[in-house]
Amino acid sequence: MADDDRAPEPFVLLTHGVSGTESAVILDSARVVEVSGEGFKGVFTTYPERPAHVRRPRNRVAYRWGNMTSGMAIQAIWALFGPFALVNVAGWMYPKAAQDNPIAQCCVVVLRALLRLLGLALTVTMIAQLTFLIDGVLFRRMHDGAWRDWAVLGCLVAIFLVGGFVSLYGDNDKDVDAPTDSAPTDSVPTDSGPTGSAPTNPARFNESPSATGPAEAPLIATDAFVSPSDGRATVLITTHAVAGICTATIVLGDHTVPRVIWGLVVAMLAAVVVATALCVDPRATSTPEPWTKAFVSWPAALWVVASSTLLVVTNFAAKPQHIVGDAITWLFWLDAALVGAAILATVGALVLPRNLKAWWGAREEPSTPWLNGLHAPLVAAIGVLWGVGLGVGFTRLAALVIDHNKPDHENPVPLPDSYASTAWMWGVTVLIWGLGTIVFLGGVIVVDGRARAKLAGPQLADLELLDTSPRRSFGRRIRWGVASAKLRIPVCVGTLALSAMIAGIVATASTSLVRRGEGLQWVGIGALGLVGLLLLRAMFNAAQKPRKAGRSLGVLWDLASFWPREAHPLVPPAYAPRAIRDLERFLSTRPHRRLILAAHSQGSMIMYALVYRITREQGPERTRFSLLTYGSQLGWAYGRAFPAALSHDTHASLRRALGGRWINLVRFTDYIGDGVVSYTEDGKLKRYANGFVVPREVFSGCYLVRENGRIVEAWLPDPSPDDYPHDAVHQHSAYTSDITWDVWIKKLDPGPGA
Repeated sequence: MADDDRAPEPFVLLTHGVSGTESAVILDSARVVEVSGEGFKGVFTTYPERPAHVRRPRNRVAYRWGNMTSGMAIQAIWALFGPFALVNVAGWMYPKAAQDNPIAQCCVVVLRALLRLLGLALTVTMIAQLTFLIDGVLFRRMHDGAWRDWAVLGCLVAIFLVGGFVSLYGDNDKDVDAPTDSAPTDSVPTDSGPTGSAPTNPARFNESPSATGPAEAPLIATDAFVSPSDGRATVLITTHAVAGICTATIVLGDHTVPRVIWGLVVAMLAAVVVATALCVDPRATSTPEPWTKAFVSWPAALWVVASSTLLVVTNFAAKPQHIVGDAITWLFWLDAALVGAAILATVGALVLPRNLKAWWGAREEPSTPWLNGLHAPLVAAIGVLWGVGLGVGFTRLAALVIDHNKPDHENPVPLPDSYASTAWMWGVTVLIWGLGTIVFLGGVIVVDGRARAKLAGPQLADLELLDTSPRRSFGRRIRWGVASAKLRIPVCVGTLALSAMIAGIVATASTSLVRRGEGLQWVGIGALGLVGLLLLRAMFNAAQKPRKAGRSLGVLWDLASFWPREAHPLVPPAYAPRAIRDLERFLSTRPHRRLILAAHSQGSMIMYALVYRITREQGPERTRFSLLTYGSQLGWAYGRAFPAALSHDTHASLRRALGGRWINLVRFTDYIGDGVVSYTEDGKLKRYANGFVVPREVFSGCYLVRENGRIVEAWLPDPSPDDYPHDAVHQHSAYTSDITWDVWIKKLDPGPGA
């Protein structure tokens, strides 16, 4: 690879999207070689120098971060922690409060605290359910004695060890110790080998931006997001561990816990609840508060040992013959109360003070956050309902099997009344919401397919690629409609959460209705059991074939584990901060000024944050620094779902900082990516910024979107002209193989010496 800035080709650094795309696919090459270097979490590859007669691009490197989320059998265990991951993602969806609105800022602080407490409550609830499942169901027929006590304790220890593994696995980010530490001096790769160092100043983004840089960097581009390791979420790890162990103690002891043990358990739970609520900086991105020292290092170990001692004593000395699990019902009520409080705090952050009219008036704007900003607590509620429902479903199924194999009609396995209500709630939700969603999305696919046909149809007709046969026409419209269905995800999320909450309220208010609805209960249990079985099957396949089936499971974590630990510590370590640090180190040794960062799908988030960081750091020195995204979710998803982390305003700010040197590629058939500058509505292309219709301009069959005279977005035809076979439809893949790929590279590159 040439390092000369006068080379005929720019330096292009590419990265992939979800599912752990292999390096050979990123580079469209049957052969790739790894770029030398040490200390990277991901893998950098390029084209081999031999055989010499094969023509290949120069100065082109692929970065693969997919090994952080898939590819190893041990990562299959992450599937069990899906509900926790959903709550953690919700912890990053809180609204952004204006600097001049202290009331809204206070509401946001309260909301974030409530989401952390909701994560703690979910941990406690699921531990309570597992404890009841083990002692009150699985081992209920076993005679009391040492064997049963040891069996129960062994199962609980295994559960806590799995939780500890997930919270600590992969937290070996030796390249950072703290965001205020001096720069790392790990070896970094050059074309001649791993020499030199790449010192950087991690505090540089606390300084004022450069004259040409963005006015305000989005949260995902700040050191608070990039620098700290998830392993620094020690306070949350400690509080969740202690709360889980104390909850198991309460459930095992039931009504027979001695007052001394009960008092100690309540005191410890109160302490960890307060610590969780006050932990405004979970990953210690700045100097920790003095009180946090009581929950890290040796004090953390003492907390775990003390709570474990109470659990052991209760299990062997103070446990009744049969537990009834009354505490679980109270925990269900606690979960519901926290969700309600989080919704109120979100509303307060959005409408206070005297902001109701403006908030309501913004609901129709295309760049408004999902559900007009109310989505964070609803997403968290779905995570809680999912976790609670899985516990109920597995317990009901286990009780059914045990009663069937060892019938005891006079003493069947008793379950808390809340289990029947929860199963009924899920049954009603699955029937009403599930069927309603199928009908709704079916209508959306038909209507939006026709609307997109007004844009995509003429595009293909001009290229003589429009097959007018009825079967082909129907298939195209379905693909166009399916591609637009993703835009209805916020509505589906909101209606799911509201349907489940309304069904839960009805189930609580009318126990007779629940008793008469035995069939609905089993519908809910069947649906939850199916979800659980699918996850277990995915885990098994991923463990057996981590490089193949493991990639499918890794898609879920590509989406969920982009975000560091904010509301829950029992989630896989976030890959985005590590990937950004990898790329910064790699680029620090590259003298190229003609640099193009190209990213597909989820990778566009990583490159987006990286570009922001570099433009703020180097300013006018990077006058030929460009960004190319394709199949990106920055517009419809991330730009609206995480308003405090990034938004369409930060997108526009970055385009200005780059002087328009950011082009986004998208297809009308792409079912994951969409426009970043424009969107489709009523058969027209409209701008996110103002809702204006984009004037029709066609180049090589692509619809172009300009801003200040520069091309900033292109809607590619699918099929593409001169493709093979001629009717091949690529949807979300093969952007780098498109016939116009080199055109966009050239448009972003001013040429040598420019």
